[in-house]
Amino acid sequence: MNEFTDADDERFRSMIKVLAVGQVPPPWGGQAVMIQKLLDANLPDVDLNFVPMSFSSDMDEIGRFRWKKLFQLPTLVFRIWKARFQKGCKILYYPPGGESITAICRDIFVLLLCRHAFHKTVFHVHAGGFTEVVDQAPRLIRVLAFMAYGRPDLVIQLTEKSPPDADRIRATKTINVPNGIADEAGSWGWQKRSDSSEPLKLLFVGVVGPSKGVLVLLEACALLKERGIPFFLNIIGRFYSPEFEQICRQFVTDHDLEPSICFAGVQTGDKKWIFFRESDIFCFPTYFESENQSLVVLEAMQFSLPCVASDWRGISSMIQDGENGFLVPIKNPAVFADRVAELARDPVLRSEMGEKARELFLNDFTEAVWIERMNGVMRAI
Repeated sequence: MNEFTDADDERFRSMIKVLAVGQVPPPWGGQAVMIQKLLDANLPDVDLNFVPMSFSSDMDEIGRFRWKKLFQLPTLVFRIWKARFQKGCKILYYPPGGESITAICRDIFVLLLCRHAFHKTVFHVHAGGFTEVVDQAPRLIRVLAFMAYGRPDLVIQLTEKSPPDADRIRATKTINVPNGIADEAGSWGWQKRSDSSEPLKLLFVGVVGPSKGVLVLLEACALLKERGIPFFLNIIGRFYSPEFEQICRQFVTDHDLEPSICFAGVQTGDKKWIFFRESDIFCFPTYFESENQSLVVLEAMQFSLPCVASDWRGISSMIQDGENGFLVPIKNPAVFADRVAELARDPVLRSEMGEKARELFLNDFTEAVWIERMNGVMRAI
């Protein structure tokens, strides 16, 4: 039986005591996934305690008002105060919401009632552009939002291309820490498809909604069909709404794209990785308001997929135009189709870009690299 030594006691006492507050899966949004990774990381220099938010159980509920969310707020505040003093946490780690005015109001309530109990506040901004959402709010909410968010001790941004939220809330210090994920592709030992007689396999993964650029992608596919370029597109994810699903399916029908497009729904685990493994190009024409550094792009990179994606916010921190993929202007299906067509005609270029994508992933975006960076950031607070 292992004994707890004096050295262990001294090390524990020297650890930084942090209270993290946030949502973990489900639902499986990028912010929730990364908070779970932080909790699982066992940072060597950090005693990380956690108070979960439980406002959304489904992607449809994120950022939307529900009465049950309102009733949960007092309980959340009580649990934060309780953990603050029971665990001796002097640092508050908090990811601003930012998807909507509802999320901003939630943050205002929680932060105004809890933030002053801590010596230092760290915001980890996954939902980029939350200050832009504040700008659209009534004046009273804007004033309260600055009181809640203003002058944190540290803001962790995902990339240098992230929206300037840290500057706008006058953060004392700002550090960029890109997301990192586990190398799922490394355990597969696959070989890329080499049968050029098959149609080019395209892949989209994400919420199937307007601002994720899904209609842009469908329009680009219609252009590829007109040019006689054989392809098959798998769209992985849940529809944003029944109305948008009807719009997408009607577009596919009207342009005779049924043989070339599959709405495959939500896929997880090995089933999802098989889609990545069997694809040739990852397509991500997003202009999502809270987009920052999308995890699905990193997933594509680890599977050696060249990416054609929007030149939008943190996307360009992962995709080097002409190196591991192409960046295109937002809402531009013609240029998007041009770039996919270029890769379709040049399998050597596809292979070279795919190899570069995996190289960049292994160097900068693995889970191990991210854990090391996060531990250093927390230690330096």
